[in-house]
Amino acid sequence: MMSVSRPIDSTRMRPRQRTELINQLEKNGVKVAADAERRATRVVYNGQVVVTVDHPSGAASRFVVYPRNLSAKGMAFVHGGFLYPGSRCLILMNDLAGKGHQMPGQVRGCRHVNGLVHEVSVIFNDAIKLDEFVVPTAKPATQEKPPTGR
Repeated sequence: MMSVSRPIDSTRMRPRQRTELINQLEKNGVKVAADAERRATRVVYNGQVVVTVDHPSGAASRFVVYPRNLSAKGMAFVHGGFLYPGSRCLILMNDLAGKGHQMPGQVRGCRHVNGLVHEVSVIFNDAIKLDEFVVPTAKPATQEKPPTGR
């Protein structure tokens, strides 16, 4: 991954607006049986996350994103733009002890929500220990199909 400057908050939303949007996405989540790749438990994760994305053009960008949910295999977050499925990325986030972790992964899907806002799903290259990032009693998130396409 290329070296890039400080992260950009591309959602251009106030904290309350972001929270309302994420809550609405959760409320409207499509409840479906998970396929074999998506059977991992998802939990609500509200930590700060920075994502560095390698774009198909070869450029890299760094963004502050707003998580929707987290599983041992990946996460979904709200972002202020489209990200191409298949794009390599590096997720930077803290565990419960405040220690920073870098998890390489790949954009699995991206769907338009409204305005510039998109919901992005990322699959990690290696599974994480979920209980290192969230309290084990964390609220389960909705089981749903990953966003795909635009």
